[in-house]
Amino acid sequence: MKYGIIGAGPSGLTMALFLKEKCQVLEKNNHPGGHASSFTEKGFTFDYGPHIMFSKNKNILDFMIATLKNNVQKCRRNNKISYKGRLIKYPFENDLKSLPLEDNFECLKTYLFNPYKKKYKNPQNLRQWLLSHFGKGICEKYLFPYNEKVWRIPVSKLSMIWTERIPLPPALDIIKSSIGFETEGYLHQLYYYYPLRGGYQAISNAWAKKVPVRYNFTVKKVEKTRQGKFIVSDGRERLMFDRIISTIPIHELVKLINIPIPGRVKRAIKGLIVNPTYGVCLGIKGVDKNKFTAVYFPEASFLVNRINFPKTFSPFNAPKGYYSLQAEIVCRKDAKIWREKDDVIIDHVIDGLIERRIIENRKDIVYKKVLRSEYAYVVYDTEYEKNTDIIRSWFPKQGIHLVGRFSYFEYVNVDMVIARSLEIASLLNKSEKISILSPAHQNEGNIRQFAEAVFKDVVKPLQKQGIKTEVIIAEDGSTDKTGEILQSLQKKYPLKLLLAKERLGPVQAIKNLFAEASGDLIFFLDSDGEISPRYFWNLYEVFKKENLGVAVAYKMKRKPWYRFLISRVNNFWLQLL
Repeated sequence: MKYGIIGAGPSGLTMALFLKEKCQVLEKNNHPGGHASSFTEKGFTFDYGPHIMFSKNKNILDFMIATLKNNVQKCRRNNKISYKGRLIKYPFENDLKSLPLEDNFECLKTYLFNPYKKKYKNPQNLRQWLLSHFGKGICEKYLFPYNEKVWRIPVSKLSMIWTERIPLPPALDIIKSSIGFETEGYLHQLYYYYPLRGGYQAISNAWAKKVPVRYNFTVKKVEKTRQGKFIVSDGRERLMFDRIISTIPIHELVKLINIPIPGRVKRAIKGLIVNPTYGVCLGIKGVDKNKFTAVYFPEASFLVNRINFPKTFSPFNAPKGYYSLQAEIVCRKDAKIWREKDDVIIDHVIDGLIERRIIENRKDIVYKKVLRSEYAYVVYDTEYEKNTDIIRSWFPKQGIHLVGRFSYFEYVNVDMVIARSLEIASLLNKSEKISILSPAHQNEGNIRQFAEAVFKDVVKPLQKQGIKTEVIIAEDGSTDKTGEILQSLQKKYPLKLLLAKERLGPVQAIKNLFAEASGDLIFFLDSDGEISPRYFWNLYEVFKKENLGVAVAYKMKRKPWYRFLISRVNNFWLQLL
């Protein structure tokens, strides 16, 4: 088994690290890192997408730190929020005392006496959830405007899945923050780590040294052969793999593959929203007295949603006597601002920062650069879960596994990327075996069609995913040609037969099947053609998604009536096994 991994960002590199089978990472650039890579110009180091290292998972954080060895430093968060000409400590609800007095009172009052707790006891979207947990004041002054600025859709259109990422502060902390006590929120990111030299790309550089990476290979076509292999081409060279792991944007992947894509999958991909960003990089002469980590801007009049300060992350990110900042602007792909000229974007950013007293003098700016990232913010709208369920189910069945922010399609930081890579790699590494069992008696009319459907619709797709299979049919003393047909099928398929010289009955036949099975998972169905083998996938998806021990399906309408009775009796005997 050999995997072709498209993309040498953190997702592709960690998949290569964790897989037991052979693999080859293909990267279009001459360096690793992807969206988490960095560059240095005129002594200033910037990340293409600003990143820092933190995690709720200590093991993953330790893994990232160990990767960098001595090239790492620990920092304390110093984030601010711009609000009515003031800089409020982040998170907003932990510094209500710094708001104007009336705003402070309104935030505290609507938090403590919150009618939305009852009204939205079972919230259906992010807006309702935020109102029920934070109250109208905090929501309208910060949470609503900032979230709508970043995601570029109304908060009422954002999925509940995003709530899993929002820590809820203790009520006592909000009261304390209002009357003047110092409190801290989002404690899992209060301290963070960052490479001393090389920008955030340093971590990808370290990983890339341990895995086979082919640089300057721009994938232009992914073909699936009749034998189920994959040929990946850059227009000059063709490489063959057993399976593909894609970390590139799902919207770009579908342009490269030659596999027919069902309409529902196309519609799901079209429904996935990802917002682009501008990154405005500024190098500034002088000393940064504040040493902020980041500043957030919820106000609609300023296009920038946040700025970060690379030299706060590491003193080596700017020359001595200089510091730097990087402003981020999120927009929709169809927005007029996305087609704006670089000079216009730079002037807007600088004017806004001077107005807010983040920068004192335009003449101190010695370096300016605009970065454009077409893929940046994955949006969790209310259709997100439905659409991602479809793509995450369909692609692996084709032998293509999706990993990473823009392919698996989830808004994750690098620590969560590592967790996802571990999860997917462990599934691919696991030598899972599925036993497909079926009794047969007097089925000469449809046994050939049934057996061929099992191998075509179940066994072949499973094998493409690297899952071992065995098919066992217990022929229960049929007096017609059922046994003869099954024996002829053994010449074509790896079919295991249990042949009975005389009728044993369904219960004993089923017992013999289960005794013979060696798989980790057993799929049982009758061979009478009442239920198509394709229903395996309905059960299998639920089984995996819900992490079940047993999944049972039954036919809702069964005719004639006596078949329903026979089915109930068989189910009763199965429960006794």
